[in-house]
Amino acid sequence: MTFLSRFRYRASAAVVLAGVLISSGCGGAQKSPRALTADEVTGTWTGEGGATVSISGDHRFSVDAQLGTGFLEKVGQTRTGSWKFVDLGGGKNSGVELVFPVAAEANKTPLPIDFVSQQDGTEVNLCLYGEPDKPCTGYILRRNA
Repeated sequence: MTFLSRFRYRASAAVVLAGVLISSGCGGAQKSPRALTADEVTGTWTGEGGATVSISGDHRFSVDAQLGTGFLEKVGQTRTGSWKFVDLGGGKNSGVELVFPVAAEANKTPLPIDFVSQQDGTEVNLCLYGEPDKPCTGYILRRNA
């Protein structure tokens, strides 16, 4: 094989490999959100760094530590609030919105944070919502057994 034909062969292989990596997102395909039930949502969830979220059937929740990237700094010491189902691109009830109340004197509206459902095999996770093109930011809550 001449130098030129080896070069063409390697260039072709590189183009094919790049196409495969781009189509797979270099880390696997984005998992589509799906509808959730109250039974799937209620319980205790754990995130990176050991943060836990306890979600109850009466649409209340509590958080014991920082979730994601600093959003709790905006609500001060508040660690409880209400939750509701929302549509985050996977249809009705494809996400959970946690709403932190804000002190009335702060003249602010309650601060919501959204988690989108993510099917991982037989397990459903909640992933901090990013944007419609890439709903999962990578910060994932896993339900405790």
